[in-house]
Amino acid sequence: MIVFSHAPLERVAGGERLLTLLDRDPHVVAAIAGDTHRNSIAARRTRGRGYWLVTTSSLIDYPQQARMFWLRETPAGVVLETMMVDPDPHDRLASISRGLALHRRRVHLRADSSATLAA
Repeated sequence: MIVFSHAPLERVAGGERLLTLLDRDPHVVAAIAGDTHRNSIAARRTRGRGYWLVTTSSLIDYPQQARMFWLRETPAGVVLETMMVDPDPHDRLASISRGLALHRRRVHLRADSSATLAA
C-alpha cells in the first residue's frame, strides 16, 4: 500500500496518529507527500518491515524535476524504486519555464514589492 497526501503526515494535525496506524500494517510501502517543496526520502522503522517517507518538490520549483516510481515484487519482497526525471533540455517551452523557475528561486518579492536575493 502506498499513501499519498498533500503535506507530510508527520507535519499535519493528527498525522502522528495516522502514522501509528500505518506502522501496524505490514503492507505499507511508502507515505508520499509534497507541500515542503523539497525532495527527501527517509526510512520509517517499525516492528515489522517499516516503510519510506518520501517528499517531492513541485514542478514549479527549480529545476522542475518530476519524480517517477516503480513498485515491483522480488523474491525478497516488495521494492519501491524512485528517480528524478528532467524535462527535455531541447524543448523551448521547457527551457523558458526552467528559466522562470530559477528566477523565482533567486528573487523573492516581499509584500511591499521590494526584492531580496535568496540565500
